[in-house]
Amino acid sequence: GVLSHIRIKKVHNPRLRCLPYFYIVGQPRSGLHNIYNRLIRHPDIIQPPYTDNFWLERRRFDCSIALIFSAPGCSTVDTYLDYFHGVSQKILANGIKNKNTNTTYHSDYSGDIMWDNTRWFELSINKDCKEPCFTNADYIKHLNPSAKIIISLRDPVERLYSDYLAQSVWLKYTPQVEDFNKMVFELIYNFKNCLKEDNSIRTCVYSSGLQNANSKVRLGIGLYSIYLEDWYRAFSKFQIHVIHFENYLENTEKEMSRLFRFLGLRQLTKGESKKVMTEVPTNRRTNEADEGEMWTETRETLAEFYRQYNEALAKLLNDTKFLWGNTSGS
Repeated sequence: GVLSHIRIKKVHNPRLRCLPYFYIVGQPRSGLHNIYNRLIRHPDIIQPPYTDNFWLERRRFDCSIALIFSAPGCSTVDTYLDYFHGVSQKILANGIKNKNTNTTYHSDYSGDIMWDNTRWFELSINKDCKEPCFTNADYIKHLNPSAKIIISLRDPVERLYSDYLAQSVWLKYTPQVEDFNKMVFELIYNFKNCLKEDNSIRTCVYSSGLQNANSKVRLGIGLYSIYLEDWYRAFSKFQIHVIHFENYLENTEKEMSRLFRFLGLRQLTKGESKKVMTEVPTNRRTNEADEGEMWTETRETLAEFYRQYNEALAKLLNDTKFLWGNTSGS
């Protein structure tokens, strides 16, 4: 926690304000909803009032958000801390009650933090940078150097189509496999052209022209190795826990145990463990495409596009599971 005084004149009346202990940063459509809802069943984790607060990646750029909380400026940390005011009060109350055993924690679950740096050029610290010199990872490191980072990664081909279906709910369109196929080919063409124009891959990946919150098809989110390298530059590997989504589905209890150990949380009783493993409501924020699954042509094109990035990811993590069966020899 941190003591913060919004006005100098209020220095006589400080408040306990707590930054998140851990961050669930990505990637969308990779089980984040399920993982988060199991995590908050641990007795030592306090659920914040907001999920997907989007402050780091979007709302700190928006002056109107600051007005909601009567906080000065557009991108003050005070605005961010206000999201967690209720949590901070619970942590304080628990600390007063259990002075020697206060082990309560809270989190920021905004599943777009990892990829959504599309407004990097608006920050003065990135002035004169041709690619982002500082990303969301660097800002979290600056705010809380001891933060724990949780990332879930899914086969990027499957993730992309699932995301396309989910986006249709928010953007109000009817998903069609033919339209999806067309947009995939257009985006791959545009991405390759971006690289040909003497741009670095980070310039292209973090471009709002490739994808943003309002894109139907967000191709670049699946370039996991590019993003993960930035997070490893900011944090040690001991502070980052990467979940293989398909493994998580196959053995949820084992993966949750690993996650609790990573966070340094106490071992659960049998009753508490049973509660964690109780079925979680499914995140059904999707529409079904009229014609079902994506075309074989689309799938094969995407698999080929993501191949080299999956190989880089598997090398980075020293784990061939992250090839998703897609290797140079296949």
